[in-house]
Amino acid sequence: MMMEGMALVLVVALVLAGLLAAAIYVGVRGGLGWRRHGDEDARQTLDRRFAAGEIDGDEYHERMAALRSVQSGERRG
Repeated sequence: MMMEGMALVLVVALVLAGLLAAAIYVGVRGGLGWRRHGDEDARQTLDRRFAAGEIDGDEYHERMAALRSVQSGERRG
């Protein structure tokens, strides 16, 4: 009887460890939407739109300059 209880505890511990490992993996891979800097999303969107031809070079550079000015203002303030 005692061996069955220990085996059950071991199985539960392994399942919990697996769930924790899976949660960490998903979080690290960005599946939860965690970002180090919020401005990375804006730059990625701008790059994608330029690559897709949705905006031209002038608009791309204008918006990139605007992003830089916002970023530098946030760091100073």
